[in-house]
Amino acid sequence: RQNDTLAQEHRHIQVPTFPEFIDYVLNTEVEAYNEHWVPYYLLCTPCHLNYTIIAKTETIADDSRYILEVLKQHGIGQSQAAKDTLTRIHQTGKKSSSTTSRDFYSQLNKEQVKGLYDKYEIDMVMYDYVIEPYLSFAVNTLPPKYAPKQVIVNPE
Repeated sequence: RQNDTLAQEHRHIQVPTFPEFIDYVLNTEVEAYNEHWVPYYLLCTPCHLNYTIIAKTETIADDSRYILEVLKQHGIGQSQAAKDTLTRIHQTGKKSSSTTSRDFYSQLNKEQVKGLYDKYEIDMVMYDYVIEPYLSFAVNTLPPKYAPKQVIVNPE
């Protein structure tokens, strides 16, 4: 748990590290997930609604400008404060979402990232995400359960 600052704080001693949490997600059936982890397509049924705009946190600044323009075309105005709020980049703390993604996914190995992609594949395809940036953040090592066993040969 060396990279988990929350686990180091007294009130968060029982908090798993991000890799531990991902292992839990990968080893648990989707039916046992709570609403925060379940694939989105099972909760939202976006295919049953006729959306005209789908925004993503990674492109929220551009998406917000576009939404404001569409609203303006329909005669719906916004206060300056609302415009400023909508056009701010999505951040976690003081980091952009791409930096936050790199911070978290760099704690995982490629097998974990592939497992996440497999488990959330419908969401990934539905919202036009690709696995590659996340794979590039991941470390190349395999977790102990996947690592090949070392065979010691006695040279005689």
